[in-house]
Amino acid sequence: MGGSIQMHGAPQGGSVFTLELAAAEEEHDGPKNVAPKAIDHTTLKVLVVDDDAVNILVAQGLLDQLGHQATVRQDGASALALLNHELFDVILLDIAMPDEDGVSIAKKIRASGGDYGGIPILAMTAKVMTESVESYKAAGMNGVVPKPIIVEQLECALAKVSAARLPDKLARMRSDIGAERCRLILQESSRAIGEAQRQAERYYGGESGKSLAAVLHRLGPTAELLGFSYLSSEALALETQLNETDDRVDLECLSRLLTQSNDRISLWIGKEAASSDTHARALVSRGRRSSHVR
Repeated sequence: MGGSIQMHGAPQGGSVFTLELAAAEEEHDGPKNVAPKAIDHTTLKVLVVDDDAVNILVAQGLLDQLGHQATVRQDGASALALLNHELFDVILLDIAMPDEDGVSIAKKIRASGGDYGGIPILAMTAKVMTESVESYKAAGMNGVVPKPIIVEQLECALAKVSAARLPDKLARMRSDIGAERCRLILQESSRAIGEAQRQAERYYGGESGKSLAAVLHRLGPTAELLGFSYLSSEALALETQLNETDDRVDLECLSRLLTQSNDRISLWIGKEAASSDTHARALVSRGRRSSHVR
């Protein structure tokens, strides 16, 4: 290890020991490559529906810890009334409430046909046997957060919701141009990413980087629109490299981001299809009720 130890007398008596150790030199291996995420953390607006004060405090505390915004209602009627004029990203719904259970409330939300009819719903319950979970899914719920709530399980469930959530820019565009055109944009974006993946494989096979650079040039704005900021930045950086040098460049990070982004788009397309089906079923149900009234 190296170093030394010395001893000398102190003015008031006794001894003073001095220990010197050679510190290990810090190794500089260059910057560490950290795998970036395709999307930054998203703050979710969460509606908590629960009648128990303790459960509410626990849910609020954990959601705050995870960086999300919580709004609380203690029964189904007030929750449904709120949903008529305020949108949320996800609903945490207690299953066992005295006036109306969570399964019944979930069915009403799904049958509403309004803007909130497709909001993800997570059941909060201690009843997590297979048959119980299947009944929640049959009522239109998207998942379960077991009670007592554990922060890691809540975080995992909300992460799945966040992954399926449209980024703000695309969500605003969806409201302007309609769900069908938004779905077409997502499908075209998926094709653009697939084209970049295929061109990257050709580059690995020995093709010139100019064709890949042209594909990345088109991909950058699409990635930015979809909220894939890391992919957009990587595409721009690699496009510049490929146009300025004939040396082979590393595409490992690009390949990872392309895969992550395409997986995310697939989730969005699936969510859009499910939302469209829910809306269609609600319209059919309303039509049947109207015919009965007549």
